Amino acid sequence: MFIHLRFFRLRCGSFAWLHSAVVVCIAAAGAAAAEAPGMHSTPTWATIEKQFKEQFVTPPASVPGGIFTQADAAGFFDRLKKLGWDVSDRSSITSLLLADNDALVGEMRNSSARGFAAQVQKMPGAYDKLDRLIRLPNGVNTVRDLARGKDGYKMIEYLSSTKGGAEMGKMLSKGSKDDFNKPTGRLYTAEQFLARLRQSYEAAAAAEKDHAGKAKSTAPAQPR
Repeated sequence: MFIHLRFFRLRCGSFAWLHSAVVVCIAAAGAAAAEAPGMHSTPTWATIEKQFKEQFVTPPASVPGGIFTQADAAGFFDRLKKLGWDVSDRSSITSLLLADNDALVGEMRNSSARGFAAQVQKMPGAYDKLDRLIRLPNGVNTVRDLARGKDGYKMIEYLSSTKGGAEMGKMLSKGSKDDFNKPTGRLYTAEQFLARLRQSYEAAAAAEKDHAGKAKSTAPAQPR
């Protein structure tokens, strides 16, 4: 009986050690999954797009002055984090947006510029032209006069869509390192921000898929 009890104790001790090892492995696997960006908890793009449009695009929702700013983005990034997606390149995207205290934002969101803002929102490249224009010498006053005066939007339309406007852009580029006629590379509208956000979403999804594939290929073979 003594021998049998001793053998039983030895076997139980081995099982206890094995149990502890299994627990440690499970915990480590769980931690690795938690460290993988976006694993299991990322909302679908359809959910993100729907919530964004409800907040900023679909009437009666709108962005004041038609310009989507860093503060607008910050609020939505925080919302995404609560949904399960912590956008890894948040700071890079934010740097492409205008700050709320930017001169162009101030002019476009002024109550006296509502009619002007409503018109230029329809013009491709209009915000790029306005952004370059407002940074020229006396540019703030120029944009203010256009935004608050009658038919000021027609000048932006001219600059954005005609050969004469392109020639004027070349003249305005003289003495400057920037080409007035080229896009600035910034994001100005809610739609532009959403398109850039989708690029980040697709990159994160691809990275997650790659991470899952590598984890599966390196997982130890299960005993048969």
